[in-house]
Amino acid sequence: MVRKVPTAVVSSKDLIDKRASTAALTKRELEIAYLLVTGLTVKFIAQVLKISPYTVNDHMKSIYKKLGVNSKSSAICELLGVNRFLPTRDNEESI
Repeated sequence: MVRKVPTAVVSSKDLIDKRASTAALTKRELEIAYLLVTGLTVKFIAQVLKISPYTVNDHMKSIYKKLGVNSKSSAICELLGVNRFLPTRDNEESI
């Protein structure tokens, strides 16, 4: 089955490029970051890039380290420049 890569990758490309250049991501890590932001699975990313899922996971670990995060959701937030902390009762008035 052939699946198209969502168009969110294109609309987020400039923002991700800026964040990725600051983190010094390699070309392959950048490709994986684009696909990561769209919510694709590791298995599908591996199929798209014609590499092993284990290799995708290794690249993702490197991306996490360079971005200073430890999860996929934190990496996506960092790449998109989104605050990953939700308001709490203590700080919701200041928002």
